[in-house]
Amino acid sequence: MPLIGLTTSVSAEVASQGIRGNLRCPGIIDTPMHQRLRELIGDDVYDKGVLPQIHLKRAGAPEEIAKTVVSSAPMRAVTSPGPRSPRMVGSP
Repeated sequence: MPLIGLTTSVSAEVASQGIRGNLRCPGIIDTPMHQRLRELIGDDVYDKGVLPQIHLKRAGAPEEIAKTVVSSAPMRAVTSPGPRSPRMVGSP
């Protein structure tokens, strides 16, 4: 929830400059880190405890998230570098 508040605050602050703030909260994505977690907790716990809480009943793919980001960005979009801050997307 803190990232949602941060993104909302930053978006409000820079909106007058034509900059939009976006935040992606994709949930569980099938990455090496996710695969290690699944190995750690075991398939039974994963299948009975984790999957029922996911609407699609599966982990998402990194490519699916990339497509949503690309499709929502304007053609002249710019993104700020740095993994620690929300991606800022806007039209100059």
